[in-house]
Amino acid sequence: MSYYLVLDVRVNSVKACAYSQGRLLGSAEDGVRVHCSQPGCVELDPMDVMRAVYRLLGEMESKYGKPTGIGITNHRGSTVVWYKDAGEPLYNIITWQDRRGVEVAEEILSKGTVKPLKTERGAYLAAFECAMLGLTNPLLHLKWIAENVEGAKTALERGGAVFGTVDSWIAWNLTGEHVTDCTNASATGLFDLYSMKWSDGAMKLTGVSLNSLPRVVTNDTPIGYVKELDAPLLTVIADQQASLYVAGVQRGTAKLMFGSWAFVGVNVGEKPPRRGKGVYPAVALSTKEKTLYMLEGVVTSAGSVVEWLANLGILRDYSELSEALIKGSGSVLFIPALNGLGTPFMKPEAMAAILNLSSATRREDVIRAALEGVAVMCAAAIARLARASRTSIRQVIADGELANYDPFLQLVADYSGRRIAKTEHADNSAMGAYMICESIGMHLDPIKGWRSPAISKLFEPRAARGDYPERLSKALELLAY
Repeated sequence: MSYYLVLDVRVNSVKACAYSQGRLLGSAEDGVRVHCSQPGCVELDPMDVMRAVYRLLGEMESKYGKPTGIGITNHRGSTVVWYKDAGEPLYNIITWQDRRGVEVAEEILSKGTVKPLKTERGAYLAAFECAMLGLTNPLLHLKWIAENVEGAKTALERGGAVFGTVDSWIAWNLTGEHVTDCTNASATGLFDLYSMKWSDGAMKLTGVSLNSLPRVVTNDTPIGYVKELDAPLLTVIADQQASLYVAGVQRGTAKLMFGSWAFVGVNVGEKPPRRGKGVYPAVALSTKEKTLYMLEGVVTSAGSVVEWLANLGILRDYSELSEALIKGSGSVLFIPALNGLGTPFMKPEAMAAILNLSSATRREDVIRAALEGVAVMCAAAIARLARASRTSIRQVIADGELANYDPFLQLVADYSGRRIAKTEHADNSAMGAYMICESIGMHLDPIKGWRSPAISKLFEPRAARGDYPERLSKALELLAY
């Protein structure tokens, strides 16, 4: 059977997906244990990740045979450091959710030592702004590792240890190549989007040698050969960028991906964008022919709000979400700031709040208010990205857990004033990586080989949207957010 295999690497699991002729043949998933040795610490054992990868490769081969090619899509901004010769991890993987980077960012900013190079136009300063929200990155992780892990500083300075994001670690184990791609590199805080190379200023700040950094390749550059499967590793792409690729390759294309957080991204074309308040630049896709850029915003509390409701017992079953959106009164206000407020507010110190409670308030009212609050924050992030990118965002492709609830997506459409589209594929990140693999297999540039995704449902904005956004805005002002 001719098929492409995609490894979708998440924080707490690895999923293997087999695709052929545009459809998903099947998938398998293996969990990865998250280690939290201290408050704010979110780590993974690098060897656990590889055990999951090898197990899944074996399972998929036994079921479907050897793949035509392999792709990797992965969570961004996580850090792996391993000894170059021995190939053993120097420390655990520090994920993007790990809050130790916040302390490092605060210390660096307090010293006033962050002075971006003129050519970078402040690009890597976004790493510090995002860190204040808890969206940390390798620039900060490496600084922490160098100062807190015995022998790490010397090893990184002299090139005895090497750094990579999660894709780099997996690619190195599978092929022996020390690489990453432009999309993952652009989320490290170490990469200059304007010169498309590792940043001299960031390297100086962290003390990491250029010899310790991976080679950066385009998304249509085959990386190496995976001996275990007798197949090539054709592409690596970060999960958010893979999701955006499914949405399209034209300027103004936008996606909204829901997890614990929600990430909103818009394609801004071939010119590198400037950093703006509440939005940060990244590489959307890079091929041998051209590079596309994106601006991204973040809603810091999305799926985590639903988890919080469930943990408190307010939400007894996830099936109640859609019902609550229909039956809830709409009188209660909920400010979804469980992790501060992201785009466009950028207020990490903000706290969540529930307002307008009365003796008549029911569970359904609180659930609806929480989801409406998330929908309003998504709409605010979309509006900010449209202004910052100077593009006309007409449609947003949505995927992820919250995209399974149609009444919620209708709210996002209503409050954003944009059409929200849901694809037939549940995992757009994996689908995006597959689409790139297929283009490479057909000897096509992924930009030219892009094809429109199959849409399962469209949500058009309704004229009567209600006053929830205005009421929530007044509440934010009242609470000095």
